[in-house]
Amino acid sequence: MMSSHYTPLHTHLSSIHPSPLVLPVPTLQTTTSSSSSSDELDHHPSHALHSSSDPTTGLLARTINNGFTLELSSIALSSAKSTSSSSVVFLPRPLRFIFPFKLVSTPTIFTSPATSYIHIVALTESGYLYRLSFPLAAAQAAGRAGAAGGGRRSTSSWESVLEKGDWSDEYEVAGLASGRTPTVFHAADEQTVLVGLGDGTMIRLDRDQGSWTETDLKPSSYLSSFTSLLPSFSSSASSSRVSSPATPRRPHSQASTPSEIVSLSSHLQEDTLGLAFSLSRDRKLRVWNLVTGACVRTVEVPSSSSSSSAALVVRGHGSSSSGGSDLLLPTAEDGPSSFIRVISRKESEDDDMQQGSSSPFAYHLAVFIPSGSSSHGGRFVFYGIQVDDTSRAQVGEVVFVGEKMASVGTGGAELRDFDILSSSTIWAVWDVRGETLIQKSTLGSIIDADDEGFEDVGGEDDDEEEENEEGGGWETLSSPSTPAFNATYFEEIIRSTPNEIPTNDPKTASNEIRRTVSDLFVDHLFYPSRFSPTSLHQALDSYISNLLSTSPSALPSSLSTSYPSLSLRIAAIVASHVHVETSSQTGEYLYAEFGKKVLIEWLGFLARVEEAERDARWSIGFVRSVGRGGEESVVVVQRDGLVLPGSKWEVKVNASHKPSVANLTSLSLSISSALNPSSMLLLESDLSTLTSSPLPFAVDDVALEIFASRVESFVSEELATALRTGLNTFGTDFEKVVDLVRKQIVAVDASSTAASSQGAGDLFSDIGIALVAAGVRNSVEVRYRLARDLLLLLVFALNEVEDESPAFTSLTGLVGKALTVYHSLSVLRWISTVSPTDAEMSRRKGGKPGVPDESSFLERFDSSLKMSTSVEGSSSSSSSHLIPPPTLLQSLLATSYSPLVLLTLGSPSSSIPAAATTFLSLTSLSNPGSLVAAQAQDVVLAERLLVGGHVEVAYELAGKWPEEEGLGYVKARAALGLGKVVESEEGFERIGAALAFPSSTTPNHNLLAVLPPDLHPSSNPSPTTNLVNFYRHVSLFYEPLSIHASIVRFCNLAIEAAGFPSSSPPNAAPPKTKDLWSRLYKSTVALGRYEDAYMILTTTPHRETTNDAISHLITAMCHAGEVDRLNQFTFVGFQDVVERTLAFKARHSDPMAFPNYLLVLYAWHVRRGDYRNAASAMYQQGRRFGEVNGLFTDIGPRRAKSYLLAINALSLVDKKHAWLAVPIASDGSSKTRKRRKLTSHIPEEKFSKASRAKDVEIVELEDIRRDYNLVLSTLVLAERFPDSFQSNVLSAEDSVALFVQAGMFDQAILTARQLQVDMTGIFERLAIKAVDAAQSAAHARSMGMPESYDELDWLLSSPVVSSLDGPIAGRATQYLKIMLERHDGPETFHRYRAAVLEKLLESDRRLPLPTWLIEFFSTNDPEHLVQACLKYDLYEEAVKHSLDLVRKAPATDVLAPKQAGVTYLPYNLLDVVLKVVRASENEKAKGLAATLERVVEKRIVSLQGLARR
Repeated sequence: MMSSHYTPLHTHLSSIHPSPLVLPVPTLQTTTSSSSSSDELDHHPSHALHSSSDPTTGLLARTINNGFTLELSSIALSSAKSTSSSSVVFLPRPLRFIFPFKLVSTPTIFTSPATSYIHIVALTESGYLYRLSFPLAAAQAAGRAGAAGGGRRSTSSWESVLEKGDWSDEYEVAGLASGRTPTVFHAADEQTVLVGLGDGTMIRLDRDQGSWTETDLKPSSYLSSFTSLLPSFSSSASSSRVSSPATPRRPHSQASTPSEIVSLSSHLQEDTLGLAFSLSRDRKLRVWNLVTGACVRTVEVPSSSSSSSAALVVRGHGSSSSGGSDLLLPTAEDGPSSFIRVISRKESEDDDMQQGSSSPFAYHLAVFIPSGSSSHGGRFVFYGIQVDDTSRAQVGEVVFVGEKMASVGTGGAELRDFDILSSSTIWAVWDVRGETLIQKSTLGSIIDADDEGFEDVGGEDDDEEEENEEGGGWETLSSPSTPAFNATYFEEIIRSTPNEIPTNDPKTASNEIRRTVSDLFVDHLFYPSRFSPTSLHQALDSYISNLLSTSPSALPSSLSTSYPSLSLRIAAIVASHVHVETSSQTGEYLYAEFGKKVLIEWLGFLARVEEAERDARWSIGFVRSVGRGGEESVVVVQRDGLVLPGSKWEVKVNASHKPSVANLTSLSLSISSALNPSSMLLLESDLSTLTSSPLPFAVDDVALEIFASRVESFVSEELATALRTGLNTFGTDFEKVVDLVRKQIVAVDASSTAASSQGAGDLFSDIGIALVAAGVRNSVEVRYRLARDLLLLLVFALNEVEDESPAFTSLTGLVGKALTVYHSLSVLRWISTVSPTDAEMSRRKGGKPGVPDESSFLERFDSSLKMSTSVEGSSSSSSSHLIPPPTLLQSLLATSYSPLVLLTLGSPSSSIPAAATTFLSLTSLSNPGSLVAAQAQDVVLAERLLVGGHVEVAYELAGKWPEEEGLGYVKARAALGLGKVVESEEGFERIGAALAFPSSTTPNHNLLAVLPPDLHPSSNPSPTTNLVNFYRHVSLFYEPLSIHASIVRFCNLAIEAAGFPSSSPPNAAPPKTKDLWSRLYKSTVALGRYEDAYMILTTTPHRETTNDAISHLITAMCHAGEVDRLNQFTFVGFQDVVERTLAFKARHSDPMAFPNYLLVLYAWHVRRGDYRNAASAMYQQGRRFGEVNGLFTDIGPRRAKSYLLAINALSLVDKKHAWLAVPIASDGSSKTRKRRKLTSHIPEEKFSKASRAKDVEIVELEDIRRDYNLVLSTLVLAERFPDSFQSNVLSAEDSVALFVQAGMFDQAILTARQLQVDMTGIFERLAIKAVDAAQSAAHARSMGMPESYDELDWLLSSPVVSSLDGPIAGRATQYLKIMLERHDGPETFHRYRAAVLEKLLESDRRLPLPTWLIEFFSTNDPEHLVQACLKYDLYEEAVKHSLDLVRKAPATDVLAPKQAGVTYLPYNLLDVVLKVVRASENEKAKGLAATLERVVEKRIVSLQGLARR
């Protein structure tokens, strides 16, 4: 037979649509139903029960979630970004409308041109009618916005649409309130709705001016009914049929009746005629006039036929018929989507009819009648509808015009739906034991039959004549197939997989066995388009539920672990509870039994997936899809999928060659059929290994060796004899026939790619991309199998002939050519079936540098698959948010090949295969070559994979061909993306060597296909410059990844190549290397090779970049903490640049951050002996620390260290130059010392603007020391009060005061001496402390208690007091005495003792003054002592001290005559004392005052006498 294949294109909706936008439908009902009711179906909540579409807008409506949710999605094939249609509505995210009750049959979508609205009409079982309305323009705008944002803006865009007005209209159907059961719902348009009831009647609802009106339609009387003139039928048939286990059953409590309406249809015209057609279970076909509401005709449809084997039977319009049997039709829910289809005539045909056309019918009606026959599933009966020619508003006769028998082999199958396109082609979709069967057939002239009638019309070409005769004129596009993946298949593959099990480690061994099995099944489960995501989720949830119920106490940890992908989650959970057991007799680990158990678990899981997938692929019915030019095609809607009937692919040869080609393909197939699946996999693996590298031996030797090892054992003697016989029939034409088949295998229809090559077409939508990918995959698979089988046949023939014979030579050439074709197709097959790995998806999400990011196409698949709990009911699992990523082919079609593979004119069933052909034309399949070698198309494909982010796939693809420069370039880039740096470097160097020393003058087109245009020889005639540019280009790949060793490597190669002896034209410009030197220098610095970087700095020919290079080196070394190495560089001629750079960075850097450039600058100056600038750097750093906010305990030590380093450095400078000129401090620390402004005597205008920015001050060594001591004292206080100090330094006075307040008198006195602060306050506080101690001691003695130390901690902490003896109170006085002796002297004019005296008297004048203090004043300043006593009313003491003062004066008898004036006494003070005492009431003081007065008078008398001598 000829090699021809129909390739229906299938895709899962759940793998395309991202997470939906869930919208509850507003309702006034107070009670609602639930999706988790008792009649809940056993399938996934996102699986559909019914579907309908609107070809105008490209919208698909599906009833999901057990009938409670209406999902609205877009099945337009063109993208919103480039569509040429103005009416298509794009939904980047599906819309899911949740209804309060279950929907009746299928809601209908309408587009109203008059109002420019989209209307969705639906009816619930509770008897409520809903009409959802959306502005068409707003919906289109929302779709475009969502597409532009990758689906991210669709939610907000649709919310804005829904916010405008009332989009939902709810109406309670009064006719259903009395318990009448709606069985069928049909909307004739957005204004007219029909509801079929179980009693055979209907309710018509009409909308006018926003209100609904109801009309009951009942069958007419016998006067207006008739039985159609039909042929007689004698054989009986049963109405039973084989249904899917998941078929929804009747949920109503009422039993179905014979008069129950099971199907409705309608036809409306712009004029006054509007008809509705109903079919009841008793096979009564009724015609209703929607204008009058009358049943105008009733026809009894026959139940079976006694016709001949002819598939199409046509009778004259007036022939008679008797009624059929009384067998009932299935109910609406058990039958197909529709039993009735109206076939409309076009207006042009109506005009022809008026002008005398032979057909008297305005339109036709097709009715399907199921059959219980084992040979066929039923038949399609056709009626012609006559209309009054005058009024065009009256229905004439309903005439039987013919019937079409279902194809042979559909017996026991269930028709899911049928449709008729262009009044000539009938399509039918059947369910055959869970498999979808799509068929089509021509109706011939049944629609245009004249009065004479006509015979059976096949309508097929010669190629299909025999097949059509056998199938009753039906072509099968998709037939059920028996799965080849059984337990034996997987067991054979596992046995053939080399696997070394480490028996000494049971954990490792079990993991290895588990991994081997899981990898095999995961690859099988995630094969593109094999299983839907919902099937995988449903099976996994079922598997987990079973684990929870069977082993609740020993659950594996994988159940509670999250995984980034569904494949990883499945691999981790399945068989995770199975463990290795040991033999009870030998104690050995039973690895074989463990492997069997793991295999059984996976086979069980696979069975769950296959069961769920059968439910997902359950066909619901047909919808229509419109092509770019308005052409229509039928599309099969499954519960979770779409199937587009594809085009027919076959080996196209002349009629004379057909028998030979058919014989050749049959012989080829016989060999491959003899091999089991595992052997075929091993054979394909060997062939892949053979073609991925240069052949080590001649092609005939290698091919024969593979044949002997993998194939020969499966070729029985009987098969070999048949093959020899078949090959001998070709004779001398064998090579010609083989070459003919080989060329047809790789043939690509040029006409199908013309539009895309000219850019005439639209970009594909996601669904379009998925269908094109399916088309490519199907086409490649068919070609691949034929090429493989042909190669096996040729190798068999080669094995049969003698070496060195002419036939052997000829066959060797044929084998080589066939091997080339096979390899090209095997590569394409691998690309079309591989999916992005988990590592690639993870890398793409993470945005790894160097790997280009994907477009929004991939982003849309990283969202939730799971519906909300209100939609899905109880279906939830931790894996439900994981969606398998799109296949690699889908990703390519959506990104790299998107502008090249376009949606062209034609119906979808032809334009999608044409796009798949266009893609194949862009590969090397169209020009495979005579040897196994990569073509330019292969290199471009690998490069596009790389740019698209599929690094691992690009790397593996490059390894599937023998090595050459073009693929080597792509492989080196891919190796870099995978982290194989060494391999990438070696690959690029090999390409560079090939460019430097080309083997021929012919340019390498493969390499040029992926190199940038500026690297082509045509862009630059100089080979040296091209080589330099290539290495520059390569080095740029490593920059985003910061692989500096590779950058250094290729920059060095480029610089070395620039210095090669040039073979360039004489006038050619030398290669530019400035950027190479710069990148070489920076990468060397980044590697920490600072000495090499310094050498590059000093040897680079581009001196203009030196300053920036020095700054870069300094920055890098400082950040690396290599200041010592930096200071070892001399920087001859550039020291001023280094100093300016460091100074600039020091001024603008944070002193608290790393690196500290002020410290670096200090080290630089110290290294070169410039201590003054070093001190300046540290002093400024100390000031900078003062500007930092923070705790002083953190900042203070750094500031003190800075000042100390400044002191040490400035101490090494000659005293004459030991000063610094620094800007005036912003913290005011210079206010307490004398400043010398340099601008004080220089006119302001003499300075430049830059120098006027800040005044400067002269800071000397003592100033720095003072600042240092102040910081130290503040630091001590900050440690004592950590919460009270921030970064600012206290003033000297405040520091001393705080020390005194804290009782730290030693530190206070020391600080005051260092900072030259007056200590009066210190000694006054000491005096008070001494008084307090004395009073405390006196009180304790009076109470008979020991002395208390509670208030004397300040005293005990002083090292001075620790060396004293006596009571504590006495020690306080002694401490005061010692401190006064140390710090109060003539230089202070004894002001501290005076302050102490005042404070003691002020505190408690009753206490006696310390003897040492009285003695001191008696000796040094008795007048102050007297005055203090008078001030505090101590009259007795004042008189006594006055007497002492007078008595200590020189005696008058020792004075020489005339020397009376040399003695001094404070007579005025004494007079004051006497006066004050006399005025007092102190009698004792008065007595002493009298004595004082006598003594003074006596002395005065003596002095007067002495003066008179």
